[in-house]
Amino acid sequence: MTNKHLQQTLKAELERMFKDYRMKGEDGEPTPFHFFEDAAPIPKTDEDPTFIPYMVARVSAGKVPDDNYLFTTARALIIIGTYENNEDYPSNTDILQIIDKVIERFQKQPNMGEYTRTGDIEWTLSDEDAYPYHFGGVELSFILPTIFREDEYA
Repeated sequence: MTNKHLQQTLKAELERMFKDYRMKGEDGEPTPFHFFEDAAPIPKTDEDPTFIPYMVARVSAGKVPDDNYLFTTARALIIIGTYENNEDYPSNTDILQIIDKVIERFQKQPNMGEYTRTGDIEWTLSDEDAYPYHFGGVELSFILPTIFREDEYA
């Protein structure tokens, strides 16, 4: 299994988890999430869509130990973007609910196909004021299937 496959698997899991979720779109209407690998498309003009709300699955780093019997690990990020222009509505409420759902899913069931979540789960909210856009993220570590060294004399 590759790091790219982990990224694809995480994106598919997010699609499964949030397929029925609707968040406010820029037009004010309930809008399903858009899901991407690596990054959300960047609008080139004011008329280009922003794909809000969205989630991005990105593998950000990993470690392959020199000792062939230890586990290979990879860190994956889930980046969340939402839109809320109601100043009376707490801006990060939606982001925090999504983060809680992701954390709950991977605490209850750390397995995701051939990958297993390990270690701490970290999350963050953007501290930049991008009103009416709101952003947050979750960082997860996964154990990847290990490739064992071949010994032609064994």
